[in-house]
Order: sequence, then C-alpha cells, then structure tokens
Amino acid sequence: MLSAMSAANLPPSDDLAPLGDLRARFHEHLRDVLRASPETVRAYLANVTEWLRFTAEKRCRDIGLADLDLVSLRSFLASRHDRDLAVTVVRKLASIRAFFRFLRREKLVEENLAALIRPKKAPRSLPDFLTPEQAMALVEAPVRSPSPELCSDSAQRNGAPFSDSAQRSGAPSIENLRDAAILELLYGSGLRVSEVVKLDLHHITHGDGVRKDDGLLTVRVMRGKGGKDRIVPAGRKAASALSAYLPRRSELRHPRTEMFDPE
Repeated sequence: MLSAMSAANLPPSDDLAPLGDLRARFHEHLRDVLRASPETVRAYLANVTEWLRFTAEKRCRDIGLADLDLVSLRSFLASRHDRDLAVTVVRKLASIRAFFRFLRREKLVEENLAALIRPKKAPRSLPDFLTPEQAMALVEAPVRSPSPELCSDSAQRNGAPFSDSAQRSGAPSIENLRDAAILELLYGSGLRVSEVVKLDLHHITHGDGVRKDDGLLTVRVMRGKGGKDRIVPAGRKAASALSAYLPRRSELRHPRTEMFDPE
C-alpha cells in the first residue's frame, strides 16, 4: 500500500508496494513489450508515480487500485493546470492512459478511465526550422576553406568528392571531414541523430545495389524508431562526403589503444 505521507517523505518509487510492484511491471511493459525509448520510459514512470503520490496524499490513507478512479484523476489533472503548461498536462494524461492500458492488459481493471478525459487543447506553435540557406551553411561549415577546391559549389555541392590536393593544401582536418559526413547523412537521409551515431560501415551501401559507382548511397537503419529496421537513400552528396572521410578514418585511432576517438 502507498502510505499517506508528504511527497517529500514518500519511499523511493521502486519501493512502493503493492502498487510499486505494478509500477515495476509497467516499467518492463514499456521497455520490453512496447520497446519505448529510455526517455519515454522515464517520463511515463515519473508521471504515473506523481499521480499515485497525489492520490495517496488526497486520500490520507493507504490506497489500492480501487482508489485510482475518475475523480482522483480529474483532481490530479486540475491541480496541474495552474502549474504546468497545457502540453505538459496532456503528456501526463498520455502517461496515465498508457498505465491504464497496461492494467487492462493484465486484467486488473475493466476500463481505461483516462480515455474518458479530453485534455485541454495545447496551443499550437510553428516549429523552429532552418531556412534552405541556413541548412546549406550548416552542412558546408566543417569543410569551408579559402582553398578554391573546397569552396567551389561545382566541386562540392554537385557531388564531386573532395580531392587529394585539397586535402593536402587545404585545410579540412579529419575531424572536419567526419563532421561533414555526419551532417550530410543527417541532411540527405533524414535520419535521427541517435540513428546516425549507431551506424556501422556494413549498414552503408554505395550504389543502387547493382552499380557501385553511380554516386548513390543507401543506409540500413537497425532498430530505429519503434525498434524497426528500414532502408533509406542518402544521395550523392552524402556519398561524396563519406568518400572523403573513410580513406582517412584511421587517423582518428588512438596511437596507443588503436581505438577510435569517441569525440
């Protein structure tokens, strides 16, 4: 049972019993069945625990599943409207809905009470985004140089690989070439940052599967969003940036350990 005590004196979330046991099983459900991201798991558990603690304080006694009713849920959400943004309240309700879905799956409740509540609509705002010029400047930033070979739009942005002469005279360091390859992959394929950093060399295919010299590039994403695999095209500019980076990639190895520098 949840003890009726102040939030500051409540036991750690993992020690709440028996609802704490349900919380631990809900954790496993999110992680292993729904395969939610670690951040989603953390947020859902925090929101559900906040509701359980609020209900315990309101009841002024030990609580069980029967106390997790529509009244307690409405009271909890109403208490948050004056403290949180509308979008935050919507996220808390989404967490509790997921918890009720889990309880129904376990045959512990008959109805998802959280689904009966319509959250207050959060105001919509336009997302921040880069203009095409800003996006181009960002992608080109790592390899900008006074060297004509590197600054020429016809040489760089039309897919021509970085030349050896430019590398010798010029200025892109191996770190700059690495950063350029990362940015071109992000921009050209639409991958998430978390997906790019997990790529291995065997996930990248040059060519269309038949011709390897056509300048195209395809990337196999392993266990991306939702734990699903997919194959996406990255285009010639990403292929060009990788062609410049990969021959010099060994320069990033630590001289003693032979490990690649994580930075």
